[in-house]
Amino acid sequence: MMKHTLHIVLNPFVHDSRVLKQTKSLNEQGFSVTVFCTSAEGLPDTEQLSATYAIRRFRVGRNKKSKGNVFKILNYVYRSIKMIFVGIRLKPNYVHAHDLNALPIGYIISKITNAKLIYDSHEYWADSSHRKSVSALVFKVSRIVEKFFSKYADSVITVSDSIASAMYRDLKLQHMPTVIRNIPSKNTVTTEGSALRSKLSISNDKIVILYQGSITAVRGIFMLL
Repeated sequence: MMKHTLHIVLNPFVHDSRVLKQTKSLNEQGFSVTVFCTSAEGLPDTEQLSATYAIRRFRVGRNKKSKGNVFKILNYVYRSIKMIFVGIRLKPNYVHAHDLNALPIGYIISKITNAKLIYDSHEYWADSSHRKSVSALVFKVSRIVEKFFSKYADSVITVSDSIASAMYRDLKLQHMPTVIRNIPSKNTVTTEGSALRSKLSISNDKIVILYQGSITAVRGIFMLL
């Protein structure tokens, strides 16, 4: 019988290359894959990419455009409850929670369905942009939540050796997290001419440094430059 993996990621699942590559790889290896994610304007609520690969987007309540912490928390709880009820009915074999905000949702679904729980931390949450984007109370509660629920994960995954060591130490995990790096798939790497150099008329003898990601004040971009 085909194994079913449920991935939970709290973004619209459009540009998240890490989750895209993981789900596509699992599907190609014979797993049935369902992705729970958030809604966004112009995106369908459901997508059936193949007979065994589906996307389900969950909408929030009327206050989805509000930036207040209270409404954000209420919307998170509302969406989480919807994901939990739908996730339980799917009866997955594996629940893959991407980042801290998906971890409690994944834990509850895995506990009720007896599925294996995987916690995939895309960054080091204790020292990331999230620390400055939320109140001190919310951050403190988030850290408690991560320490509590990560102990129940059957496997913990992260993106680098240094983050794996920090998580192992700070979260007091039983095992060192497995490192799966954010690198291009083999079939996307080419040794032929660089499209970037060609488009910008940069000669091959010039060193190019490319930053690719969100432009925010807490990512050390100016320090890098």
